Amino acid sequence: AFTLPGGRIYLSRKLVAFAQNEDELAGVIAHELGHIIARHSTIDSSILFREVLGITEVTDRRDIFEKYNRLIENTARKPKAFEKLDNHEAGNQNVADLIGLYAMVRAGYDPQAQASLWDRYHELKGKTGGGFLSNLFGRTKPEQKRLREMLKGLDSLPASCRGVRNTA
Repeated sequence: AFTLPGGRIYLSRKLVAFAQNEDELAGVIAHELGHIIARHSTIDSSILFREVLGITEVTDRRDIFEKYNRLIENTARKPKAFEKLDNHEAGNQNVADLIGLYAMVRAGYDPQAQASLWDRYHELKGKTGGGFLSNLFGRTKPEQKRLREMLKGLDSLPASCRGVRNTA
């Protein structure tokens, strides 16, 4: 699943089929909504416009499309600018997860479903890394760290919000 600037969310058919229930699918959509709310793709596009093309402002929709097309045509010109985006990607994912978690709770979905799908997809079997030393020496996988952050978000919710929704 991914989100584009402007708020469109795309889900692959395989991801939809992989989700075991509506709550897990809602978790994916809520995560992508988290990216939209935090304006991650818009901020990333602005950074790329500035770093690759030297553009600091845009005017209307047509201007944005023209500059975006120029950006795509010039991707090979400054590949380091795209690498910079990868450096803050993990933080963006954690922010989107947390916003998505709150959105799921507010919509009445089981907030544990988001972490459950992530755990199953990456075959982590609940492993979140060994702690400080494992992180320090790079033995904790990024997927495990992200699961750990999801579970911390769940723990921060009031107990009344952690239960499964009432489907009756």
